[in-house]
Amino acid sequence: MHMAAKEILNRLKKNIKYIEEFFGEMFSYDTIYFALLGDLPVTLEPILSGKFCKYANNNGIPEKPGPGDEDLYEKAEAVSHFSLAESGGKLLLLDLQGVGHNLCDPEIATSSINQNGQDEQFFCAGNPQDHAYETFFAYHVCNTYCRLLSLKHIDPENQYIKKI
Repeated sequence: MHMAAKEILNRLKKNIKYIEEFFGEMFSYDTIYFALLGDLPVTLEPILSGKFCKYANNNGIPEKPGPGDEDLYEKAEAVSHFSLAESGGKLLLLDLQGVGHNLCDPEIATSSINQNGQDEQFFCAGNPQDHAYETFFAYHVCNTYCRLLSLKHIDPENQYIKKI
C-alpha cells in the first residue's frame, strides 16, 4: 500500500512540473523498511518530528484544518482526487497524515474489493472500499489545487468514478 501511495505522488509530481511554482511543495512518503519480528513480517517507517496532522481520514471525509493549515489540507484533498483520476477511478488514496509535507501510513480504497471474484482482497481487509468512495464524493469540494491539476468535478449524483 505504501509503495502504491508513493507511486501516486510520483505521478502527481510529474503532472505539476509546469505548475510547480503555483502548487508549491509536494507531499512525500519516506522509504519504509521490511523486517521480521520473530516469524511475523513488519514494516517500519522513520519517526517524523514535529506537529503531526491528519489531513484526510480513511473514511473519505476530509479533516478540518487548524488555523493557518488550510493550504496543506486543500492540497491533501486534491491528492486524493488526483488518485481517482490517475487510476481511472480504481484507487482512492486516503488517510493522509504526517508532519508538514512528510506523510506516513496511507490507506487505499479500491473500486472493487477483489479481482475477478477471487477471495483475496486488494490492500488487505482494511480496504474501506464502498463507504470511503461514497463519503469522498459527498464531502469533497474541488479547490484551487484540483483546478490547477485540471481534475474533473466530482458529482456524487452521477457517480464520477464510474464514468472515468
